[in-house]
Amino acid sequence: MMVSKSFLIIVLMALLVVSAIAWRRSESADRIAPSQTLQQAGIEVIVEQLPPIQGVGSVEILRPKVSSTAPNEVEDVVYVVRNNTDKTISAIAIRKTVAYRERGIVNTFSTCSTSDYAFHTDISASQLFGPGSEVSMDASGPMRLDDDVVVKAVTLQVDYVLFADGTALGKGGEGERKINSMRLGARKYKRWLVQRYARSGKSFAAILPLLKENQAPLEVDLGDMDQILGAERYRLHLLKKLQTTGPNGVEAYLNE
Repeated sequence: MMVSKSFLIIVLMALLVVSAIAWRRSESADRIAPSQTLQQAGIEVIVEQLPPIQGVGSVEILRPKVSSTAPNEVEDVVYVVRNNTDKTISAIAIRKTVAYRERGIVNTFSTCSTSDYAFHTDISASQLFGPGSEVSMDASGPMRLDDDVVVKAVTLQVDYVLFADGTALGKGGEGERKINSMRLGARKYKRWLVQRYARSGKSFAAILPLLKENQAPLEVDLGDMDQILGAERYRLHLLKKLQTTGPNGVEAYLNE
């Protein structure tokens, strides 16, 4: 087996954390060419940009930084994404491919990091990724491979971009599937919670313990890890709403 079981578990858990990371806006960008290779921490960093529009990259990955303290580890991969289009982005997925050498053979594996500003209709549109804006992103990590493995390169590329007007770049790939699956999980969780709320006679006290559970119950029927992640994001959204507006803010969603 090329990658240890413990490593795969770490990657899976990291994917749960990535979508909950808050992106922050930055001031300016040192542009990276459409395809450029850097060298950091002994690891090649390759950025594969989308084709430019009228000479300007449509959605660019900028200022990538990889940190590593051992040949078989990638501790962190951070970068900035800039929206050079005149459209608002509602969701984006970045693919990270790691190339590693084991017993003289080079292999690769890929993961997708996503950020969805509108993963449910209850999310405010003011949080969308507007034209000309930049956000910082952290690709899933840290990751540790078997002791006899050497990480050679990390490649970053925009896998999927969904705009607020419904148009998209990169349809049919893993990024689109993950975002759609997370959104489905959020809808399933809300539908289940509304049913439980109605069954309790619309008693907020009855559903509060459900919101505080660390995971959605099996009866929500979430089909995969991405649906579970979407349900968890929606649960955390309701808890945040509870902190800022009290029970009335949450019940407004449940009574729609």
